[in-house]
Amino acid sequence: MRIVAIVLGAFAYCLLSPVLPDVAVGVDGAIGTVIVFAAVLAAAQLSDELLAAILVGLGAGMIAAVLTASGQDVAATVPEAVTCACIGALFARGMELPALVLAVPLVVAVIDAVSVGSGGVPFSFDGTSGDILSLDIPAWGGGTALRVGIADPIFAAVFFTWARRFGLRGRATAAAMLVAVLAAVLLTVSADVTVPALPLLAAAFYLPNLDRLGRLARDRPDVARS
Repeated sequence: MRIVAIVLGAFAYCLLSPVLPDVAVGVDGAIGTVIVFAAVLAAAQLSDELLAAILVGLGAGMIAAVLTASGQDVAATVPEAVTCACIGALFARGMELPALVLAVPLVVAVIDAVSVGSGGVPFSFDGTSGDILSLDIPAWGGGTALRVGIADPIFAAVFFTWARRFGLRGRATAAAMLVAVLAAVLLTVSADVTVPALPLLAAAFYLPNLDRLGRLARDRPDVARS
């Protein structure tokens, strides 16, 4: 029920954002990003039930596609986020190897950093709606505050699922990831530079679990659930 409550709360936020008062540039984007990623991390817990993850991911994906096709990009944000979470959770379940848990966050962080350094933009603040490959974070008063590429929520779900299933600090990892996406948005706005989210998400996975990662290099601990 907690998963459903968080996801529905995020969906309600997206629907109600047009009636909220205008705020300073970046504030609504930062708040909305944290709320949407909270929904991602909540939905990623479906990794405990593979069939549920598959069915929910397919259903959410179809809803997101219909809403996007009808021009309701902000309304499609949470269904897209849930789809990304299920994709990430299923990937993590299929790749439960200690070597991957240790290496993948670093690899994707480097790739994202290089991509941004080569001209890629992790967050778009142009105020236009995106497509099925991006999440539209709603602006207060209506419209889109920023757009986030789907790689960020997918890998957030991957890292969180691994943290839960490999005996790491799941709650601390989730909290660190929400701080990471908040920092990425605020730094991008305040410093007027493109700040990639994946390196910060990778750091949010590693740092709370430094004392527990060493054993993954030696053997595979019992997972949280079979």
